[in-house]
Amino acid sequence: MSEEKATLQHYLQGARDTLAWKVEHAGHADILREQVDGSAGLLRHVSKLPTSIDWAASTARLTAIADRSPD
Repeated sequence: MSEEKATLQHYLQGARDTLAWKVEHAGHADILREQVDGSAGLLRHVSKLPTSIDWAASTARLTAIADRSPD
């Protein structure tokens, strides 16, 4: 049985895959946390969201786009 030598490319690929997985799942966890405590951002009492956006219109627009998308 021959052993394959690990190269820098192998390590970088593994690091990239691990980082991508962590980012994806951290995003999921953040969404769940926001739904639980009703706040967005790092600190509950400091919102990073812009206040000048019509959130109802933005939500309606994004919902319409999602509804048009195939499953």
